Amino acid sequence: MCPSSNDYSKISGIVYLIGMPGVGKLSIAKKLNETLHWKLLDNHTIINCVTSVLDRSDQNWSSIVMNMRKTLFTGLHKISTDNHQLIVTDAIASCDDDIFQNIKDLSTAWRCNLYIIRLSCSESENIFRLTQEGRQSNHKLVDKDLLVHIRNNYHLFQPQDYELCIDLETSDLTIQESADHILNWLESFNG
Repeated sequence: MCPSSNDYSKISGIVYLIGMPGVGKLSIAKKLNETLHWKLLDNHTIINCVTSVLDRSDQNWSSIVMNMRKTLFTGLHKISTDNHQLIVTDAIASCDDDIFQNIKDLSTAWRCNLYIIRLSCSESENIFRLTQEGRQSNHKLVDKDLLVHIRNNYHLFQPQDYELCIDLETSDLTIQESADHILNWLESFNG
């Protein structure tokens, strides 16, 4: 079902797409952005900046990524406008409370809604998507064994007592269908 021709320029908020590596976060975010025309911050914007100068296996890599993330979000708090519009992608697990707190603090500072979409797909579909052309050239995870390890040992972050959150299983959905589902959900709050 296609969303109506809503004027999304009047909606403010942060659309926060979270999911395992390779689930389709950035693809869906780009498709959403074709309709919303919001700013888009992919988690690899920060990760790739650090990876360009430091190997992921370096003991300092993770702390530098976290420090860059915190600096970015702290800086964004200072932006003053009446209509904040941002799409953010992230791969956060249940143990990543600090990462979620960054985005939650930003929505509080901006006094806007934080719409959380937890994306998932079957393991076989996730492996298929992970091995698609283009991921490696964008410094994204392409190691199937590591993905299986992540899926078996980490759980996707679940915000506690947060109403503006949905789970979207995308195994049998196209990118467009996934984006349409999210747009329809957003309209239910802003229609």
